[in-house]
Amino acid sequence: LPHSHWVMALAIERALPPLSGALGGREGVYLLSGSFDGRCTLWRSDLEDDRSPTGFAKLHSFAVATVPGASSGGEGDGVLSLLLSASRDLVVAGGNSGAIPLYAL
Repeated sequence: LPHSHWVMALAIERALPPLSGALGGREGVYLLSGSFDGRCTLWRSDLEDDRSPTGFAKLHSFAVATVPGASSGGEGDGVLSLLLSASRDLVVAGGNSGAIPLYAL
């Protein structure tokens, strides 16, 4: 799962049928990664019968602002914490700024 800077935060969620409609009804895993450059990326993988991931595909990538007053261009100290909603359409990403921004996917 390539990033251009250090990966500093991860969140993972298992998708179980029938909630995994986006995975074609198969069991799967969603992984959200956050890096030092302020980028967050949402990845997805199907699970094999032995529960091992088949390989991750990038679903969405975006920049977050981690310092007050910064645009969401990744300025600051990077993403230090992440939370992916159970519906997988909202992300909370935090850094040293003290702000807790909410992002819709």
